[in-house]
Amino acid sequence: MIQNIFILILPFLLLIIGLFLLTKGADLVIEGSINAAKKFNVSTLLIGLTIIALGTSLPELVASVQAVLNNAPGLALGNIIGSNIANILLILGVGSLISPIIIKKEQFKVDGYFLFLSTLFFSLLIYFNLLEYKYGYPMIGLLISFLIIDYLRAKKFGEDKISLVDVSELKNKNMSSAQIILLKIIIGLTILIFGAEILVSNAIKIAKALEVSEEIIGLTMVAIGTSLPELATVIVAAKKQETDLIIGNVIGSNIFNILGVIGVTSIITNIPVSASILKLDLWIMIIITGVFIFFIFNMYYIKRIVGLIFLILYIFYIVVCFL
Repeated sequence: MIQNIFILILPFLLLIIGLFLLTKGADLVIEGSINAAKKFNVSTLLIGLTIIALGTSLPELVASVQAVLNNAPGLALGNIIGSNIANILLILGVGSLISPIIIKKEQFKVDGYFLFLSTLFFSLLIYFNLLEYKYGYPMIGLLISFLIIDYLRAKKFGEDKISLVDVSELKNKNMSSAQIILLKIIIGLTILIFGAEILVSNAIKIAKALEVSEEIIGLTMVAIGTSLPELATVIVAAKKQETDLIIGNVIGSNIFNILGVIGVTSIITNIPVSASILKLDLWIMIIITGVFIFFIFNMYYIKRIVGLIFLILYIFYIVVCFL
């Protein structure tokens, strides 16, 4: 009995270490990329809409790619569906508990439509078991289109109104030398890949030890862990009462998870869809995303009580996953 406990404890500890390395590696890559962009006089607006906004989803991307390379595509699919559920219920829940989230409808209406279409396309591919390379390329194309549209809209409305994160402080950052910037990015990518390998290999061990599917571990433990960068961004934004950044962060992350992460992983290999995903998790993601889009189009703010309900629902969902 004691031996079995130790067998489970070690993978859990290593999984936490993997998540930590994944997050730190992403931070280094983002910081190095920002410095590189500023050296080439890239606008803070473009940095905010690309490097930082997409950088917070780097853990999902690297972990999912590592999962398919380790012949665990179910872990990759579970990670993305679970991350999108966590981004809405967990991250919006925490953010609105810290500070009620103001929804600027006109600002995010186009993004809301794009999230709806992305989720619909993704859901149809899952339902008909079509997560394969010939659909991965269009997903990447749609992501690029989204970034271009968002950039053009950001220029029109002003960079402080559309940017997914606060990038005003970037102008004051001290620029490192080119060698240090390159070294920072290389070290960050190395840590990312190493952390992802530790995370995925031990997630598979935990799934086997608990006698649950890889999808379950991806939907829960891995999804929560890879959503930590988004959570950190949201907590900072909520404390500054810049709650519109929270909405933008969740929308951007969920769109990138669907179009970017699934797009890349499905190009690498076909992703099979399990019966459990089709019966429960897909529909939960659709319903939760629908509720979020309804709030974007019809509500003016997300109250603390709604945030509390979101958190309770998320805890309930995690419990149901293991039943």
